[in-house]
Amino acid sequence: TPATPRIESVPLSNYMIVSKESLTSLLLECPKCEQGQCHLSFHMVGLAASCTRECNRCDFTATWHSSPVLKTSKASNKEKLPKINVDFVSGAILSAVGGTKLRLLLMMSGVTPLSTTSFHRLKKFYVSPAVDELFFKKQGELIDELRKRVAKGEKIHICGDGSFDSRGYSAAYCRYFLLNAETGEAIKRAYTPTLGTRKDDREPRDYGEEKKNCSRRTKGKQGEGVDSNLEEEAPENDDEGEDDA
Repeated sequence: TPATPRIESVPLSNYMIVSKESLTSLLLECPKCEQGQCHLSFHMVGLAASCTRECNRCDFTATWHSSPVLKTSKASNKEKLPKINVDFVSGAILSAVGGTKLRLLLMMSGVTPLSTTSFHRLKKFYVSPAVDELFFKKQGELIDELRKRVAKGEKIHICGDGSFDSRGYSAAYCRYFLLNAETGEAIKRAYTPTLGTRKDDREPRDYGEEKKNCSRRTKGKQGEGVDSNLEEEAPENDDEGEDDA
């Protein structure tokens, strides 16, 4: 009886980077007949790779996946959710790296990156809801603990601070947080629209009409017949010529 196979020195990380040449040479070998070689057909879904293997000597066929596929509420053959894509998007968001820097890092390292559309789709439908669910759960536990302390007559220290979503630009929203000054934990967060950013305050501007109004206001005030800053030409004053005559 052969000994039970063992796996030793397994790394703690969930993923290991493998070169394309090493992986291809491993998948070419047929595990059934050990004499033939397999035809390989690769398919990429973001960072996840799958390979269909067909041996040229025997009837061996199999599909290899580099990452397990997560189950979703609306399973579809057209849309798969590889775990590695969700993990990389989560890591980029939680570490404040962002999608642009992650994409640039992967491209410069020779790794097929996630598209911008896929990154934001995973962020919107999977990562952000999970973060909100965990945040509100921990928030309720923290508020209950503070209420118990207040009921016992203890003093609590709370501080607040806000920041805009786009520093150096015309930000539309201000994020304000209430923190527990003793532990640094977030108690409450709120998004406040800045002045003039609500839909009711924004009215569509007709720049063509504004340009015509500016042209009408400047007519008759220019010394020359043509204004270099406007497309329209100021008409010549024929009345002054008749008076001079």
